Amino acid sequence: GKEIEKLEKQGGKLKLYDVIEWCGYEWYIINLKDNETTLFMKDKMPVSRVEKYFSERLLDSDKDVKFDTKGKNPWWADSEIRFTLNSLFLDELDVEQMNKMTTTVELDGQERTTEDYVRLITEEETELLPQEILKCSGQYGYWTMSPSYFYSWFVAYELYVGSTGAVYYNHTWNGYGVRPVINLNTDVNELIKLKK
Repeated sequence: GKEIEKLEKQGGKLKLYDVIEWCGYEWYIINLKDNETTLFMKDKMPVSRVEKYFSERLLDSDKDVKFDTKGKNPWWADSEIRFTLNSLFLDELDVEQMNKMTTTVELDGQERTTEDYVRLITEEETELLPQEILKCSGQYGYWTMSPSYFYSWFVAYELYVGSTGAVYYNHTWNGYGVRPVINLNTDVNELIKLKK
């Protein structure tokens, strides 16, 4: 992408919270480790892409995505967002450069662990990231993969990040944006060398 070309000319290195372009999207670097890099989409997925990937019945009038159409499921493991991101959206990414991520979320003493090439941000990650990175465009925010509440009369709530970067919760039948997280299986600075 443009950022990598710029760095090639400058002889610089990418660092935490820099923005890079990868597979047609802009991403924040939110974690750098030896031989791997975690990326967080710079903003919510644009409406044109949401309409391309997600079923019409999952979309609200603003073209935001419902976590669960019946409002009874708080678990990322069973969500249609998860299945869509790891199929239709994943088909447009370079899977050979990606790692599967193992993530556990907890609610009321229950845990669910998933392995995904693409997932949403977790509550724990929102607590570590600067608010500036968590902010997004538009009036509404975007879903996390972390459940919030589940009541005995089968009403489920999920955490979401508002447009200002603050974390809230709401019914899973509401619509919010989708802002994916991925993990590359190479140090992102190696992408500069690979491109030459």
